Formats: sequence, C-alpha cells, structure tokens
Amino acid sequence: MANTAPTTPSTPSRLPPISHPPLSTPGRPPSPLNASEVANFSMQAVPVGCELIIRGITPEDGKTASEIVLLDDNNELYDISVIPGSSGRFSNNTFCYVRLSMPVASEQTEPRPDLLNPWIPVLSSLHPNWQASWSPCKMEKDKKLWCRISGMSGNGGKTNWDKDLAVITDVIRKLGVNVSSSWSTANGQMGVVVLSQVGEVLFLTSKSPLSVTLPNQDPSVSGHRHPSHIDITAPYKQINPVYAFEVVITGIGDYNHSFALHLDRYFTTLTEPDGTSFFRSSRIPETDVYCVVLSSWEATKTVLSNTKFFDQHVRSSALNVAYPRLLWDVNMTGAFAQRAVAAINKAGEMLEARLNLFESKINEICRETSSNLNAVEQRIGAMENGIQQITGAVTQMGLALQDTQMALMAQHRRSQIADHRSSLYHQHESLIRKLDRAQNSQEEDTIDTELDVISQKIEEADEQLSEFDRTITGIAAGPPQHPQQAVTPTPLTPARSNRQPIPSMPESPLAAKRRLHNKAGPHKQISSARAVRSTANVMDEDDIVDENAVQNSIAGSVLNGNAGQGPPAATICAGLLSESGLLSNGSDPVGLNVWTNHCSLSSWVPSPFAHILLTLGFSECIKYFLTCCMIRDLRSLIHSFFVSFLSCILSSVCRALYSGLITTISFLESVPYLPKQLILLLLVSSSVTASGFGPNCATASFSIYALNANGMHHALKLIHINNAIGHRNPSVFVISELKSTMSTANRITLKNYNIFEEHSQPTAGTWKWGVMLGI
Repeated sequence: MANTAPTTPSTPSRLPPISHPPLSTPGRPPSPLNASEVANFSMQAVPVGCELIIRGITPEDGKTASEIVLLDDNNELYDISVIPGSSGRFSNNTFCYVRLSMPVASEQTEPRPDLLNPWIPVLSSLHPNWQASWSPCKMEKDKKLWCRISGMSGNGGKTNWDKDLAVITDVIRKLGVNVSSSWSTANGQMGVVVLSQVGEVLFLTSKSPLSVTLPNQDPSVSGHRHPSHIDITAPYKQINPVYAFEVVITGIGDYNHSFALHLDRYFTTLTEPDGTSFFRSSRIPETDVYCVVLSSWEATKTVLSNTKFFDQHVRSSALNVAYPRLLWDVNMTGAFAQRAVAAINKAGEMLEARLNLFESKINEICRETSSNLNAVEQRIGAMENGIQQITGAVTQMGLALQDTQMALMAQHRRSQIADHRSSLYHQHESLIRKLDRAQNSQEEDTIDTELDVISQKIEEADEQLSEFDRTITGIAAGPPQHPQQAVTPTPLTPARSNRQPIPSMPESPLAAKRRLHNKAGPHKQISSARAVRSTANVMDEDDIVDENAVQNSIAGSVLNGNAGQGPPAATICAGLLSESGLLSNGSDPVGLNVWTNHCSLSSWVPSPFAHILLTLGFSECIKYFLTCCMIRDLRSLIHSFFVSFLSCILSSVCRALYSGLITTISFLESVPYLPKQLILLLLVSSSVTASGFGPNCATASFSIYALNANGMHHALKLIHINNAIGHRNPSVFVISELKSTMSTANRITLKNYNIFEEHSQPTAGTWKWGVMLGI
C-alpha cells in the first residue's frame, strides 16, 4: 500500500510509546508553577472527544458505513474499532466514528489520541471523497450536515407532521440531494434533515425557499390550498477540532488582536513536571473564539481545573473572557446552559400559541371586513365630498390671505414714501438754519440753490404720495365678503413750525430771503425739537423733555413782547431741572425761581423793550435808539434813553455778580462731598442770567468735568434750549477745562446736540455757536 497506517504487533503489550502532537510555534522559556498553585485540582474534567469521524461515505447495498471502512482480516486495524454513525439506521448512514478498540483502550492509564491521529491522512488519501477529522461532538449530534426546515403547518399530531415532512423530503430528493435522515420537532412547525455531503448542504440552502403544497396546511379564504414557502437554513454552527482535547476560550472579540499573544504567553508558562511546556499550538477559527492544543490530557485537565490561576493572570485584566472549556463540550451545549435552552424553548412554544390565537382573530377580522366592504366604500365617498368642501374653504382663505398681504405691502410702501418726504422736510429745515448763519452773499446763493432743489424734490414726493394713495385705494379697501377689514392709511399730521419772525423789528434782507423760502418751500414744517430728537440717537425717550412746548412758551413770553404772558426763562429752566430729577417734587433748594425773578429783566423792564434787550442785547438797543431818533418819536426816544442808561448800569453789576459766582463755584468744586446737582444749578442759573444781557456778558466758563453722565446730559439740554431763546443772536458758550476723564458717552452727548461747530469770530449783529475744548 502506498499509504498505510503504522504496523501493530498481534499482542497489545508491545505498543509504541506515547508521542506528543507536533509543535506549530516555537516553544517559550518555561516558567514552572508553584506547588501550592497546582495542588488544588478539580477532578470533574472528563476525557471526551478522543475519536474520529468520517463523513461522505457512499452507501452500498448490504453494507453499512462501518463495514465499508473496516477491512476484514486486516491486522493493521487491530488497535481501532469502527462504530456506525447512527444506531437503527445502518443502511442510510453516510458517516461513522473511529475509536480505539476496547482491548487497547483498557490497558492505557490515559487517553491515547496519538494512536488515532495517524489514520486521518491515511483514510483521506485512500478515499478522497471522505472527510476524516476529529469528532466535534458526541454520536448523533454532529450538526455539520444538518439543515433546518421551517414553514410547516403544525396541524394535527405527529402522524400529520411526518406526512408533511415526507412531502418536503421527496421534493429535496428530486433536486438531487441525498437525505440520510429526517425528523420533526415537538411543535410540528419545524423539521431537521441530515444530508450526506457538505456540498449538498450549501446547494440546498441556496435553493431556499421552496414552494411545497402540504397536505395538512390551512386552506385560504377561498377554500383553495396554495403552496407554502418552506425555508431551508443551516443555522447550526460548530467548530471542528484539529486535535483531541482542544481547549476553547470565548469572549476575546472585545479586545485587540494582540490579546491572543497574551494567552499564548499564559499557556507557555504552564509546564509539565519534567519542565516541558503545556503549549503546542493555537488558532482563532472565529472572531470571538481562541483555540489552543495542549501537550497531553493531564495538561488539559490542569488548565481546566485551575481556574484561580486563570483569574489571577488573565481575567484580572479581561473580565469578559470565559474560562477554558473543551471544544467538544462547547459544540454540544453552546454558550448557554441546558436550563436556559429549556426556558427559551418553553417561551417560544408559548409565543407560538399566542401567535396562532392572534392569527385566528386576524382571519375573523378579515372576514368581517370583506362583508362590510360596501359600507366602507360609502363612507369613503362621503369623506371625499367633505374633503372637497374643505379644499374649497381653504382656497377661499388663501385668496383672502393674499388680499390682506397685498394691502399690508401697500401700506408698507406708502410708509416708505412718507418717511422719504419727512427726511426731505428735515433737510429743508437744516438748510434754512444754515441760511441764517450764512456770512456772505455767495454762500447764501449756494444755499438758495440747494433749497430750490429740496423744495422741488418735496413737491415730487407729495405728487408720488398722492398718486400712490389713489392707486392703492382699491387694494386697501378689500372685498366686502372677506373677513378682514381694510386698513385705512393714517395721514401724516402736519408739523407746526416753531420759527416765528419778530414783529417789532424791521425785516432784514436775510429774513426776507428766509420768508420767501418758507413760503415757496413745504407747507408742513418739521419742528426743531423733532430734528434734535432725530439726531440724539443715544438718548432715551424718557429723558427727552417737551422742547416744543418750552420753545412755544418762550416765543409767547419773549418774542411777542409781553413778558407777563409766559414764565420767565429762568423759571422754565427750573422746571426742566425738576423734570430731569435734579429738583425733586418741584422743590427749590437754592431759591432758583425767586432769584431769577428778581434778576430777570422780564420782571421789571417796561414793554416793548424787554424782548429787545433779552433777545438782541445791548448793541441792538443802541441801533433801536438811533432808529427812534430818526423817526423823531419823542416817547420812544425817552424810553430808549432810559433803557440804554439802565442796561449799562445792569451790565456792570452783572459782570461783578457773575465773576463772584464763578469764583464761588470753583471753590465749591473743591469740596469733596458737595452734591454735583447744586453746582449744576449754579452753572445753569449763571448762564441764563448772563445770556440776557447780550454778548458782553454771554461768555460763560463752565467747569463740568466733575459732573456725571446724567448731569452732563441735562446741562447740555438746558444750554440748547437757552440758545433757542434768541435764535437770531445766540449766546457764545465756551466749555473749557474739560479734563481727559470725560467719558465716551459725554462726547456722544455733545455731538448729538450739534454744538461741535467751528468757532468763528462774531460779526456785527450775528453771533455763532462755538465750543472750545480744553483737552
């Protein structure tokens, strides 16, 4: 024979000595265990799996698989015995098991897998169709050739189940697959077929599902039997061992691949009493499984029993790793205990029973649904009619919403045009103020040209607004059947102009030009208080006083020449201070009202000279005196002489009082705990008194660097209103000694009051605003 097994003498006492399996990896330096570590061994490990399995045997008439493998009168097979694969089905067996014969096995003190391992290559070479390997599990439990059949009806008892399974088996045989055996499960809805070749398992699973008409399946609603879909799968997994007593450790998939090297080092440190290492070879057949072949059964038993040492060296750093087990046991029971499998099977049976009950109820519901189909169709028709009505209502609502949106867009567009017209009004008012401050005729002509352009633009804007109002009237009105009402455009309220001419003075050429521009310009003026409010962006609405009312009151009391018709200027300033919070509850802690009533010219200067003296100053009084002399008005001459003489005396007195007041304020600033509001009141009072006597007394030196932001805000407001009293000859306020501690908010406040203009030299009859910052 080309390939023969090792020869064995006729007497069993001359067997060869024990030989270890070959090494697949180089040995590592041994590390013997301590005596205390190997003393506590458990004897529960049983040597199972020391046998071979031969698959793929073709049955012959009159011979079983064991008879085909076992040769008659062959001394070479004396030390082995061939066992049939399945008891009771000898004729259909396609596999068998090979073990040591009883005479040989009984004389050995430990299992001898080295006597069976040489037969694997011999049998495979003699019969290429056979698959000879170590048995993965006990007899009749090899799942390598098993296929699961699901989709059976399960009706009736075991007799009906066998009939259904026989029909399925015949269909499988017609596909050319040899079925060795088959049986049904306990519930009759699944079955198992055992094939003869591994290739037939792959072929049969590729043909799944199969359409088979079973004799015991449930009929359909129409009463006809339709073919059932039979699923064929191979869910049974097992790992074929490469040597007897192979050890398995599961749970390594949660760690790095280098963890297998750590296990190799662990088994290398375990040694025999003679110093030989337990480790022979290792492999990873699946991602989560580590298999190792040890030197002998005694080494395997030591590894299986010494779990304490395994915990200390392996599980201390890898808790998910399972304890070592025989591969034979893992293929038999899997990763679950028998109790868990039984509980799962029982739960599956209960679930199947409930599903059957649910299926019967579903069938009943289907029959009721088919009988009531006409009623359902009628209800669906009624629902369609309702949906059509709802669709029509939604369409109407969409149209109404579109009309409302168009009306709102028209209102928004009209507001934009009105805002543009208001900005043009503001530009026109600014140019008028600029015209008042013009110093030569060339500048006046330039401003006149700009005013003409602005006036033309305002007229165009008015025409656009009128045309737009006529256009959007129909859109804004809206259809009467719509639920929304039309939004009536709110007309702009015409702003009243605060700028009125002085009736008692002859009209100058500059005033004539201004009057012509007012006449030819927009018919709706924007008040100066609104212009100031538009520029003061950083001011709060609550902090802005009604400057329009203040200026109207001043115009009624001073410009009209009757001091008794309105409150004095100082009284107005005191009221503003009370509004701003500097004077609480209308109190007057420093006697501001009493002092200003005695010092103000409006309380004792005769009319009509009070408004001239307060508004124009001393120089204009001289001009008025000369005019009276030219017209030879004796009464006016006497009054003018009296006023001129009196104003000279008062000017000298007020200079002295003002100088003493400034000295007093400078001294009060040095007091650390003096309220800043008192200093502010003195400064404002001095400014009001000095501004009433013309430019000679109108140069005030304010030291306001110690005031806070609120006081700074209100002081500048009073300065602005005080300058508005005489808008032809405003006083010159020089703010000096402004330290570097001035905050950004104060600088913004100064800018918002438009007093950061270039200081220019005053000309005859005309005074400019100016600010000199001593920074």
